[in-house]
Amino acid sequence: MDVLVPLTNTPADTSAMQLAAALVGARGGHVTLVQPVESPLPDTAYVKVPPRVATLARRVAQWSVPYDIQIEEGRAERPVDAISMFAQRFDQVIMACSGHDRAERRLQHAQFSSLVSRSGRPIIALPGRTRFDGIFKRAVIGWSATPESARAAHDFLRLDFECSLVVTTVDGSDRVHEHAQAFVNSLVLQGREATYASLSSNGRSVADVLQGHALDSQADLLVCGAYGHSRAHEWLLGGATKALFEYTLTPLFFSR
Repeated sequence: MDVLVPLTNTPADTSAMQLAAALVGARGGHVTLVQPVESPLPDTAYVKVPPRVATLARRVAQWSVPYDIQIEEGRAERPVDAISMFAQRFDQVIMACSGHDRAERRLQHAQFSSLVSRSGRPIIALPGRTRFDGIFKRAVIGWSATPESARAAHDFLRLDFECSLVVTTVDGSDRVHEHAQAFVNSLVLQGREATYASLSSNGRSVADVLQGHALDSQADLLVCGAYGHSRAHEWLLGGATKALFEYTLTPLFFSR
């Protein structure tokens, strides 16, 4: 498994690197850390990059997994967009989310939005407070019977985490309930521990409902489709995706 960790220079980068090392340590593969920088850089900025890279290299080396660190300079495009194109050859992207202040969240979300729209790769986003031990025990899968939610669920299942699953709908129609229950049945036939939960928003946002359910379920991962297309009764639009990414307390798995 080739894993890319785009660095955001926030505390949650450590959680992202720990998870990348755990995945590669369990499955084999390679970790690449990529540091975006503006180009051309002033001379003073060039002085700061090598020590930061050296510090990261020492930290990753302690985890005994194959790795490299790359500096991605913005050329014809923004550094975050250049990283998104670079990410297309990787199996999994892992990055930081829900920064401690508005500036951190803005930087992280700009990188995330570019990765979702340009890389075509699944993304695991970890809050800075995450202390990851290498194992997911329970995952909530947000299901809306849309291509985005189906792709996210199946991309996650391909990682083959041996965790229990809660397939969850919010304000779902009868058709959505039927599809969700059929999906749960197929998971059970595959030998997975899976249940179905139908939730009502009662005036709350979808992001709040899903986040609350993940916490109530003691889930350590929330799986969602990112940026669904706007249409009647479809949930998890850009606003909800952004809210989850910027304020979640639970690690997230996104795919589009």
